[in-house]
Amino acid sequence: MSGPRPKAFDPNYDRAKKSTREERKTAKRLGGRTYSRSGGMPWSRHDPTTACGDLSTTELHIEHKRIEPDTKSIGVKRDWLRKVTVGAKRTMKIPAMAFHFEGAQGHTEDWLMLPMEVAERFLSALRED
Repeated sequence: MSGPRPKAFDPNYDRAKKSTREERKTAKRLGGRTYSRSGGMPWSRHDPTTACGDLSTTELHIEHKRIEPDTKSIGVKRDWLRKVTVGAKRTMKIPAMAFHFEGAQGHTEDWLMLPMEVAERFLSALRED
């Protein structure tokens, strides 16, 4: 018997649900919102509304990554940076990447990565106060 399988039988379904939940939490913490259909489905891979990033705030355009508890390390892919930069230019916002380390021990679970020039301006503003 062939045909479409229910989502619950897809091995990535649980992981995708957890990622979506973490994207929503991050958006709420930063005062932003998630993009619908972020991550895109295979049939919408080239749809610009799904290719731009995962969430945004007034200032930031964010690509969000959730890292499983058993993952020892991650590498940042140039494609992720390219994707979020293109989306940020399209929306006239600052590109950023958010990382959520599920079940982190010895460090905070949530991290935000910004371009160096943005970090320099941020630190300069902090020092002026």
